[in-house]
Amino acid sequence: MVVETKYLSIDLKSLLGRPLNNIEKKNEPDVIYYKGPMKFPLPCARVSIIGSRHASEKGLLEAEEITKILIKNKVVIVSGLAKGIDTVGHKTAMKY
Repeated sequence: MVVETKYLSIDLKSLLGRPLNNIEKKNEPDVIYYKGPMKFPLPCARVSIIGSRHASEKGLLEAEEITKILIKNKVVIVSGLAKGIDTVGHKTAMKY
């Protein structure tokens, strides 16, 4: 079954614009989806927003505020989409 998506995709080597090191090769995803216009390779800092999958309400709010500050400073959010803090980081990044 083929699933169509509204998101574009790219591989990690193209995203970073350089050969991958051994750890990156070992852990790279098959494909990376993104939303919105982007320059390749990424010309700016990248940060992963990660944390508890069972975060407190305060933790979720703090993760949102930290993500907003990073986005305001043109930092790209690149992390997994696990439940909890990770999800807040991604949803906030896509919103702003």
